[in-house]
Amino acid sequence: MLCRVGYGVRGEFFGAGTDSGPADVSLKAVLPSTVADLDATMAASYGGTGTTWANLVAAPADGSAQTAYDFSRGDGATGTTYPTFTGTAGDAAAYFAMDGGDYFRLASGTNTTFLQNMTKTTGGADFWLGFALRGADWSGVQRLFNGGPDSAPAGWCSAYANGGSIFLAQRGTASASVSSGVTLATNTDYLILISHSHANNRTRFWVNTTTAAEVTHTFSTNTSAMPLMAAYAETDSGFALKNGGRVYGLYIGNEELDNTKAAALIAALETRHGRNYAP
Repeated sequence: MLCRVGYGVRGEFFGAGTDSGPADVSLKAVLPSTVADLDATMAASYGGTGTTWANLVAAPADGSAQTAYDFSRGDGATGTTYPTFTGTAGDAAAYFAMDGGDYFRLASGTNTTFLQNMTKTTGGADFWLGFALRGADWSGVQRLFNGGPDSAPAGWCSAYANGGSIFLAQRGTASASVSSGVTLATNTDYLILISHSHANNRTRFWVNTTTAAEVTHTFSTNTSAMPLMAAYAETDSGFALKNGGRVYGLYIGNEELDNTKAAALIAALETRHGRNYAP
């Protein structure tokens, strides 16, 4: 499915602008629940140099500041943890190359209230996560999103691959984990969407498809705020995307997705990246 609605290959949005400024180039123009849109193919998100991977969403859906969802390459200070930007800024083929020890971390050092509440069963927030990536080796555990160290007594949430299968896990009084049932192939571009509803006790996965795999998923009792978030790694245990992996984007929103909303995101990112994610 390569549906050219809304975005040009380089990411220009063709929707209606106003005299007061350009149209929104972020995924919030596609899905209003978007809080974070970080994309290696968009020069406004990463211009080719520096330590900050910038959020494209000017007004995140949770009311946070745009920069509240900026990420650092690695720890923002140690070059050995930096994913390597590869390609030309603003080009649809650009990506971050991973070497097995690289990661991204929330630049502010403090989770937003929405991120803190993702893992809670009292006052918890529904959410969706998106990952555009390629893996060169899917053996073992590789974290795509991690909201806190495994050593934390409660309050973390993690999306990860284990042996090429995608999981969403949460920990409160115990761990609660479910899998998409899909096994990833190496050296293949994927768009992975994961969505969770607390009220309905379910998690949905889209892995290069517009039709969700829906799994019953009751989060374990938890009232603790989720600690600091990292992406494409778990910084305390070293489960980064393995050497040869590519990262195109990271996307986050504050609602549960259905197939229609997932298809809209997929279509926009297919056009932005110039590739089929749901053939």
